[in-house]
Amino acid sequence: MGVNSLRNTIFRSIFIISGTLLVVFSIFVSVLIYKSGIDSAFAIIRQRNFAMRNYMLWYFMPLKNTVEVLSEHSDIKKGTKITTSEKQGILEFYRIVKKIIPNINYVYSGYEDKSLFINDYTPPAGFNPTERPWYIKALESHPYVSDGIPYQEIKDKSWLVSLGKTITDNNGKIIGVLAVDASLQHLAEQIRVSDSSLKTSYSYVINRNNIVIMHHENRFLNHNLSEVIFPMPDFKEKEGSFHYSTIDGVSKIAYYHRIDELGWILITVVNKNEILLPIIFKIILMLAVVLSAAVILGIITSNTLIKNVVAPLVELESYLIDSAKKEKEIQYPDNEIGRLARAIQSITDAELYKKNQQLMDMNAQLEVLSITDPLTGLYNRRKILQEIEDEKLRAERYVCNVSLLIFDIDHFKNINDMYGHGEGDLILKELGELIRSSIRATDVFARWGGEEFMLLLPETDLTSAVAIAEKLRVTVERHIFSNGKNITISIGVSTFIKGCSVDDFIREADDMLYRAKETGRNKVQYIKKERAHEY
Repeated sequence: MGVNSLRNTIFRSIFIISGTLLVVFSIFVSVLIYKSGIDSAFAIIRQRNFAMRNYMLWYFMPLKNTVEVLSEHSDIKKGTKITTSEKQGILEFYRIVKKIIPNINYVYSGYEDKSLFINDYTPPAGFNPTERPWYIKALESHPYVSDGIPYQEIKDKSWLVSLGKTITDNNGKIIGVLAVDASLQHLAEQIRVSDSSLKTSYSYVINRNNIVIMHHENRFLNHNLSEVIFPMPDFKEKEGSFHYSTIDGVSKIAYYHRIDELGWILITVVNKNEILLPIIFKIILMLAVVLSAAVILGIITSNTLIKNVVAPLVELESYLIDSAKKEKEIQYPDNEIGRLARAIQSITDAELYKKNQQLMDMNAQLEVLSITDPLTGLYNRRKILQEIEDEKLRAERYVCNVSLLIFDIDHFKNINDMYGHGEGDLILKELGELIRSSIRATDVFARWGGEEFMLLLPETDLTSAVAIAEKLRVTVERHIFSNGKNITISIGVSTFIKGCSVDDFIREADDMLYRAKETGRNKVQYIKKERAHEY
């Protein structure tokens, strides 16, 4: 066998082996990179989906609970068979509910005789509530609260999402529908926010019938999901992932979560191209590196072997054995590919851990935000209600006292009207700081809504609670705020009595607050032995 023939054989053998290793390891590493990239993307959108689910529950459960409670209100169940004063009371109640729950856009009730009870809204001529989508949907959902239904406001054409429930009289006959709605534009902005690492990610919501009820693109609203994507998933599990294509030809990967409390399914998606392009780039880069290494190592190995094929033919057998051993030992492409794969995996795992940490931090922040009033930094309505429930249970178990103060700023509307809401906000924040510095560490202080605040006083009987209330009233009256203004507050006091509900506990303090307002303001009111007293 000639030298040239042997050289060709060596080159051919080396490059066949290198090519085989290249193909095997390229497939192996490509699968790892692809799986890692897809898993990472699913982990990110799953965490975002979970965070958005918590946001939806925080946003809509107060609305659903409001509909449940109001639809059973005795005056509302009378329908149009009420007096003028009772109707004004209902409208005032609606106004208070709207003020207490800022997520609510409107609270209203429509009746089968085409009448409508609603604040701050004049329907157009010929308006018939029984023909509106929210009314029809509530009838279809009887006796349950209807799933959120998107509809356009008849006057300004803005998109709203409504929750409604039928109103029945004492005989169980349906006489109307009570509903609340929220701005769909605000919700669309929230679900449209994309993750910093996934620019095309967003979320949307469908109901039990697969109708799209929340989407940042209004063209999809009220369409069945099967009309805009394929294939259509079955959503049998509580949560899960799936792939689909849109009617626009865009391939997406998605993660869903059933929100059974609301009867909705929250879906978070991202364009598949955004995931695949970086993966393809990594695979191409890996192939370039491996191919270059294989070529270089093949050349070096071949030249090394060729330099040694100068021995006599009698040594050929021994040389071939030695060269075969060398060939098995020189596996740089093999080792390089292995190290490259491990390096890529390490980088991917590190990035995934980082994103998971970011999502965990985001969820922690959402939890804090869910119990904190954003303006004053005090506890919000949700948190104080939980604290009241806990203190009620403790008081019943250990037979201890607990009292409650509800107070608000006298003539606060005048401050906003004269000086603007900015000045009003400053007073709310400074009042919060003033009260917080004047109470005990064990007291629970929260913003109840608007200019109303609530102070929960554990281990405090009525006499002590009234004294604390008077002290706070005087403190506020004497305080000169940083903007040079003076304000006063009216306070209602109640003390928990075993057997009463949380609602009764709060209602008594609230009633006393209104008594203080009606009798001149800048007062403390409470009930003792069925009589109202001023301190």
